[in-house]
Amino acid sequence: MRIVVAFVFITIATINISFCRRSSSVGCLQSERLALLRFKQDLIDPANRLVSWTSGVEDCCIWSGIVCDNLTGHVLELNLRTAPLNEYATPAEDEAYERIPRFLGSMQNLRYLNLSLNSFQGVIPPQLGNLSNLQVLCMGDYWRSMLPVENFWWLSRLSFLKHLDLDGVDLSNSSDWLQVIHTLPSLVVIKLSYCKLHHFPPKPIANFSSLASLDLSGNHFEGPIPDGLQNLTSCRHLDLSYNLFNSSMPSWLYRLRNLEELFLWGNFLQGSMDGLGNLSSIKALDLSQNNFEGGMPVSFGRLCNLRSIFLVGDRLNEEISQALNIFSKCVAKVVESLDFTDAHLFGPLTYQLGRFKNLKSLSLVNNSISGPIPRSLGELSSLEILYLSYNQFNGTLSEIHFNNLTRLIGLGASGNSLTFKFPPQWVPPFKLLFTGTLSPSIGSLTSLQSLNLRKNNFVGEVPLSLQNCTKLVKLDLGENEFVGSVSAWIGERFSRIKILILRSNKFQGLLPRELCHLTSLQILDLAYNNLFGNIPRCISNFSTMMRKSEMDDDIEYLSNDYFNLSFIEDALLVNKGEMAKYSTILKFVRKIDLSKNNFSGGIPMGVTDLSTLQSLNLSHNSLTGKILENIGAMSSLESIDFSGNQLSGEIPQSISNLTFLSVLNLSNNKLSGRIPSSTQLRTFSASSFTGNELCGPPLSNNCTVSVPNRGEKERNEDGVDWFYVSMALGFVVGFWSFIGPLFFNRRWRCMYFQFLNRLQDKLGSVKDVISGYDICTNFHLSLALK
Repeated sequence: MRIVVAFVFITIATINISFCRRSSSVGCLQSERLALLRFKQDLIDPANRLVSWTSGVEDCCIWSGIVCDNLTGHVLELNLRTAPLNEYATPAEDEAYERIPRFLGSMQNLRYLNLSLNSFQGVIPPQLGNLSNLQVLCMGDYWRSMLPVENFWWLSRLSFLKHLDLDGVDLSNSSDWLQVIHTLPSLVVIKLSYCKLHHFPPKPIANFSSLASLDLSGNHFEGPIPDGLQNLTSCRHLDLSYNLFNSSMPSWLYRLRNLEELFLWGNFLQGSMDGLGNLSSIKALDLSQNNFEGGMPVSFGRLCNLRSIFLVGDRLNEEISQALNIFSKCVAKVVESLDFTDAHLFGPLTYQLGRFKNLKSLSLVNNSISGPIPRSLGELSSLEILYLSYNQFNGTLSEIHFNNLTRLIGLGASGNSLTFKFPPQWVPPFKLLFTGTLSPSIGSLTSLQSLNLRKNNFVGEVPLSLQNCTKLVKLDLGENEFVGSVSAWIGERFSRIKILILRSNKFQGLLPRELCHLTSLQILDLAYNNLFGNIPRCISNFSTMMRKSEMDDDIEYLSNDYFNLSFIEDALLVNKGEMAKYSTILKFVRKIDLSKNNFSGGIPMGVTDLSTLQSLNLSHNSLTGKILENIGAMSSLESIDFSGNQLSGEIPQSISNLTFLSVLNLSNNKLSGRIPSSTQLRTFSASSFTGNELCGPPLSNNCTVSVPNRGEKERNEDGVDWFYVSMALGFVVGFWSFIGPLFFNRRWRCMYFQFLNRLQDKLGSVKDVISGYDICTNFHLSLALK
């Protein structure tokens, strides 16, 4: 069984507080040392992180992850935290998990226990109720709900508990959960999200009066918001999201004047939101995905501490200007995030937008807002996220709208009728991280020469309008979520392109032959996609990869003088297995990377014409056939990776001619035979050749030639192998038995060649072979042997 310990952090109470250093003669307590060794026995440590935990080392205070008190030697902390798990990952069907060790309940001085984000299974052991000094208990992991609780009363013995996090723990069979929590007077934080809770008693819970934070989101509560919560007079954080509440807002909710964060999204609440305007301390308000009526309440204008408000999917049915006008006084000065996505807003966006000086995020996606975008947008100097997609905006966006948006990292404006118009010399004052689909308006930038959209969250297909950007020299769409096929128009329209990077997307289908028209291409990176079929033979058309470039032959990436003077083009490339940034030497790089696709067929012969290619990666495809015999002609190659294919045959001897080769990986194919015996190839490790049927250095298995048993029997004491001697003599006797009569007997010669003449009528080839010689009188042995 296996345990992945993601986070364990234990603090044990100390007896004295001292600033003195621990004496070297003081080690950890023997009882705690034995407890730690027992704890290790219950774990499987695949990363070998507990290698220092051994009985041979007496002082456990020097063990990995252990922190002791400097004076007493008591263990204070046990920190085995590793990298966080993928929150969306689910356990494999055959994956086994360990139960929470029961002996943890013997650590009665424990104050802090965090077992969240682990892979424990089984019932939570009631022995944890012995941790009478515990103040913090965290066992939450709502992505891996594996910890059911059948009897919850052990928790009532933790009278000092202040922080309880059981997110994702299955409490569906614990009908007494609320009564137990009621017995814990010191609780300040309760997190019970996604616990499959479904019942909440109607009577008020008195001990909730000291609670500062309550999270009951993601459960199965339904009906009205329970009145049992009305004593949350000290509560600052209340999350009831993603339940089945379907009533109007209870009046007692408006009296929670200390409330700073209220999350009610994903319910079926109805009626007016007006009373929420009395929550004068509120900073974050999420009312999304409900059935509220009456539009934006005017009372919201009194929420002078409001930092963020989310009304996603609520049917406001009012003009955007009216909604913004409600916030135009004190709220506009402090609010940082407004999300009105799909909120049924309409009308023009007016100058009021410029009042929100501290706004960092604005989303108006999927409404019916119309007209031009006001120039006052440019006054929002704190803006980081701006999403305006799928409205009815029109007009032009220019540098006036963006010159002051120095912090902008996200911009979405697709699904409108906007035109982007910027002077050629304009340099954006921000660097975007783009999400959503790439706007069709990108095609209006007809003078665009370099487009770098790498590592964003773009989805969908590459817009057809991009083919209007015929002056592109560099196109980098790598590390996004683009789908569809690699368009043929890339090869037809981008005749100047030198760098084409579509790496790490979801492109699929055949690779179009039109790409072979890109004769200026020097970097082609299509790795990590779903492309299939044969690699086009016309790959040899990449003429820039065929000729040597002199150092003084400065390849102009951008023809505009301003750009040439202002910056040097750069690109992120994977070379020799590592990602690196290339800038000043980029113009000298020649690289093809088609790895991690589904290409089949053989390696195209034309690739060996690319004599200046420096890196060729075709790994992890389904390529068959042999490694090209004349691969040694690619004299500039520094890196070859053909691993993870189905290549067969021998490694060609010519590969020894690649004197610049520093990376070679031919592993996991069907190659056979002897590895060429050159000094160059012997510098590579055995891992470059494993997973084949190869032999010879650097592999440990030597190549051996088996000698026939018959020859062994006929070998005499002097070491003469009479098998081979007799075979040679037999050939000589047989040869002259046939040739001798022809050579010395004129009659036999004539009869033999007359026979060949008769065959001539049937085969039509003998006359050409003898080339007009007189076969009876002018016969030459040399001719006959031909």
